[in-house]
Amino acid sequence: METIFLPTADTTLGNLNIAINHDGHAAAIWTETDATSISIATSLQLPAAPWALKEKVTEFDPATMLHMPLIALYEDGTPVIAWSTML
Repeated sequence: METIFLPTADTTLGNLNIAINHDGHAAAIWTETDATSISIATSLQLPAAPWALKEKVTEFDPATMLHMPLIALYEDGTPVIAWSTML
């Protein structure tokens, strides 16, 4: 198993969601919480390749209170992401 990244000691990861399609494309999405922010991050993996570096998708917005990210993949490996908000 590969490590996508190692969080710092003050970072909490949660709400991990992983998608894999029949061609071997993989995608992961999760929330990251630290002392000053909450964000959603993602990483992609092509077939037979290592995981890509993580990318921040969005930061917490108090107006929407994002949580519970989900990810899916089209046949060509294009990711589709969504998350819930607490309005």
